Amino acid sequence: MPRTWYFYLQLLALWPAWLWFARRAFDCSDEPLGALALVTLVSLVFIEVRSPSKQSTRSEMRSLFVPFVWLLLYGFATFACPKSLQLMLALVAQLCLAQAVFYPKQLPVQVWPLLLLSVPSVATLNFYFGFPLRSLVASSSALLLTASGFASSSNGVQLFFRGSEIVIDSACSGIHMLWISLYVATLLSYLRKFNGLKTSALVIAAAVFAFGANVLRAAAITIYESSVYFRPNFVSYAHEGIGAACFVMVAVALLLLSDKVFKVQLASADNSQELFPVRYCALGPLIALSLFLALSPLLSLNREVSFAGVRAPYSTSTQYCTSTSSGVSQQALSRMGCTNLKVVALTADEEAFAQGFPGLVEKFADGHKSILVRTVKCETRQLHSSSDCYRGMGFEVKALPILKHEGIRWSRFEASRLNERVQVSECIFDQSGDMWTDVSSWYWSALLGKTKGPWCLITVATSAI
Repeated sequence: MPRTWYFYLQLLALWPAWLWFARRAFDCSDEPLGALALVTLVSLVFIEVRSPSKQSTRSEMRSLFVPFVWLLLYGFATFACPKSLQLMLALVAQLCLAQAVFYPKQLPVQVWPLLLLSVPSVATLNFYFGFPLRSLVASSSALLLTASGFASSSNGVQLFFRGSEIVIDSACSGIHMLWISLYVATLLSYLRKFNGLKTSALVIAAAVFAFGANVLRAAAITIYESSVYFRPNFVSYAHEGIGAACFVMVAVALLLLSDKVFKVQLASADNSQELFPVRYCALGPLIALSLFLALSPLLSLNREVSFAGVRAPYSTSTQYCTSTSSGVSQQALSRMGCTNLKVVALTADEEAFAQGFPGLVEKFADGHKSILVRTVKCETRQLHSSSDCYRGMGFEVKALPILKHEGIRWSRFEASRLNERVQVSECIFDQSGDMWTDVSSWYWSALLGKTKGPWCLITVATSAI
């Protein structure tokens, strides 16, 4: 059997992971950065494989034991692990096999950071680590402003400056800037042929630079919003402009660091041809496992359909909403001043979402406003911001400043698609009246036991056109 057949057989066996990646990359619910990293990784591997200087001059025995182990781990992960972890294991297994089949020596170390970056994870990182990073940015910005001669303090994600209270919102967590900085550092390391130690050092430097730039960005925005030059109509442009300037500083710093501190490592040149045949160890188990993994998702389709039917009681009808709206959601709606709401039936998409939601989904109408209430009793990743849903429906989402109205803080964004524009406000309440403007801060409060459920996320959508 030609050696390339082993590679393509495993590639086909991992089709569920590639299918999930394609859906996640193009459903607009997450940043499309993972696709950029994956295309870069495939391009680098192709360049390395095709390079004549990388070929071996001797026959050799290549073991497929390592790819087999990673493929086996992927098989176990399909039963209990999230799809993102399954994709990561699939990428590692495929890359290890590509190295064993096509590339007699070690692939460049830079392909492994690119592999991690290729997994769609920006939205997940924002959910789990958005609040800790924002809290750290707020405290660091307060220290920076105080060291610069401005009296400033912080409390959680709130920054107090010149008598004003400024909230570090979700867009200021710095995860997006961190991802791009790591991507740039990895490419610079590859172009300069850095070894593993130097690549790791540059990647760490990129993370430090990205965090410092994000702190500087938050401090600069705070000074701008407290100055006489502040204009509410231009706040979004100021945020984007200051953020872009800070990232340019990071990119320039990485370029200078890679040029002046690190020396280029010359790759060993060997232009001779590889001798055949090449023999492989553990080939039989690898082929058998690949065939099993390729067919197992097809054999379990009926079981998944029946399992979806078991979760049908979570679906919400108008009568169901009416009977459950007297709990924590009723308290939260009362705080908003909404007492005479009209119960509205869920749309088909909302019904489909409610089937897999670990709680209650209720929908109301108040004139030209649509109010969606999601209630849960435990912390869960499935209670996410509706901005992810709007992106998935093809809307362009633009973050707006947090609004405080009648004692309630609302996180806001504007979703636009063609001639349709919707302004959305969100807030999370618990039964004691505490509130959060984003799911990340709520999640950590619930996880650390600072609040008790049930909780409800209220989403108010107002059509602008």
